[in-house]
Amino acid sequence: MTKPKFEILLRDEVEQIHRASLEVLADTGIQVDDPATRKMLGEAGAEVEQAKETVRIPGSLVQDALRKAPKEFTLYGRDGASPVSLVQWSTYFTTGGYATYVYDLSTGARREVTSKDLADAVRLADALPNCDLIANLPAAPRDVPQASLDRHQWAIGLTNTRKHVLSEARGYDSVKDAIAMAAAISGGADELKKRPIITFDVTTISPLTHDRLQTQEIVGGARNGVPVSISPGPMAGASSPVTLAGTMTLANAEFLSGLVISQVASPGAPVIYACWARHIDQRAANVCMGTPEFALLRICQAQLGRYYGLPTRGGGLVTDSKIVDAQSGYEKMLTCLLPAMAGLNIVAGMAMCDSLITMSFEQFILDEEIVGIARRILNGVTVDGEKIAVELIKKIGPGGSFLGTKHSLKHFKDELWMPQISDRTTWSQWHEKGGKSAEARAREIAKKILDSHKAPALPADVERSIWSIVREADKKASLS
Repeated sequence: MTKPKFEILLRDEVEQIHRASLEVLADTGIQVDDPATRKMLGEAGAEVEQAKETVRIPGSLVQDALRKAPKEFTLYGRDGASPVSLVQWSTYFTTGGYATYVYDLSTGARREVTSKDLADAVRLADALPNCDLIANLPAAPRDVPQASLDRHQWAIGLTNTRKHVLSEARGYDSVKDAIAMAAAISGGADELKKRPIITFDVTTISPLTHDRLQTQEIVGGARNGVPVSISPGPMAGASSPVTLAGTMTLANAEFLSGLVISQVASPGAPVIYACWARHIDQRAANVCMGTPEFALLRICQAQLGRYYGLPTRGGGLVTDSKIVDAQSGYEKMLTCLLPAMAGLNIVAGMAMCDSLITMSFEQFILDEEIVGIARRILNGVTVDGEKIAVELIKKIGPGGSFLGTKHSLKHFKDELWMPQISDRTTWSQWHEKGGKSAEARAREIAKKILDSHKAPALPADVERSIWSIVREADKKASLS
């Protein structure tokens, strides 16, 4: 059986983008706002122009980084959570965003997101079987000190799920704190390196810029053995060329520069090739993601990642719709299924709507359903003697029925996808049960899960240690 696989770039076209990216890095270079990192790159053979804070990176340095970076590695959770093995053509699904607003599960009103909302979202993610890890902790609470927001996100994430957590750590102090929290759970820094339960999320600034704090995140993660997901996010027509090939070239150059930083800092450090390249809607003058172009860029990224032999992560399950509606459904299916068929390792965006600005618990449940559909398609069609069932067909013969046969009972669960939300009853049956919309059914399921599910509790001393790190960060932030 050949599972469904989708590519759009020829090998020569992938190599054209690669060569163009190398040319950009060697001739124009990239701005690096962290002086220590500029010095480190200069000592490694890059050409540093201190007055402009730019670094021109020769192709030889990029090729050396590509040779050193691991091609496969595994992300772990705690308490027996299933590992996420990042190998070619394996696909996992996760949250995405850092929403600042949420649709209240009780009132339906859109309001600023709180710490409780984030904790609830993480608990929901922990319970949903199709959400494989917690990436871009899906909310940025507004009820905590914003200067230490990332510490609150790490603490809420790590204490409310068994699954792997990917989030931001802005600067060396934040890196140190996140590692201390994760090490407390793992049994020490050495154990954390062996089985990383966290990944750092880094976003480059397009065009061609690494800011100081996120550069320190790359270096700090690399030197401590924590995987780093390096994610360019250029906007075609604004911070990158309007052409998709031009945008992909710029994004690729930004990623490769981040890869060089990580491998110069610590050869062999695990890196994920992430990308959130999108475009500006020329009529609305607004960034948009639930588009065919967004899906096409993820396919290009997946192909470039395989060309380099690196794990990949990118947006998917994203929508520009402001609410749960038909638009969110078709946009999320488009941006989920195509990247998954293209072999993107981690497809991120569950629970999000409104171009990642607003979180919805109902949407999270519906996304679980969409991922289930995508996974069924990725499994393809098995063709063998048992599945062809020619003897059964001949036995039943013309006018017969296959209902109730041992063959049907044996295979229906592995052959036929069974929905949790989608309604397949007749109109009268649906009407008799209240005529509820998919959103209403999703709301009921979300409430039921949140009423009953909690991740296994951490030991009390570990949880105290985690929150003491947060309180100390809050204290430092208030004094600065």
